[in-house]
Amino acid sequence: MVASSARAKRTDTEDDVRRLRSWTVPRHAADIGVEARRFAQHFRLTKAESVVAALIAEAHSVPEAAQRLGVSVHTVRTHLRNVFTKTGVNRQSALVRLVLQAGRST
Repeated sequence: MVASSARAKRTDTEDDVRRLRSWTVPRHAADIGVEARRFAQHFRLTKAESVVAALIAEAHSVPEAAQRLGVSVHTVRTHLRNVFTKTGVNRQSALVRLVLQAGRST
């Protein structure tokens, strides 16, 4: 039973990875602008990380972001944790502040 549970989790994660690789960026996230692209490049964020950061900066919760992207909450949390590591912040509010400051400085 444990092996099948682990296999099911791995399959869910693999499905999320496939979905992230194949999705087209939602319209609102694709239009985040030059500032957001520079922000993502500056911190070396992946496409998925930058979209998650943009959704959080737009005041979406983690479950809302997961639903919009069609992935699990766990996947969004993983990307968010990576964003925190790369940007040096450790709270969503600090990330929002950083994204907004980056937008104003250009």
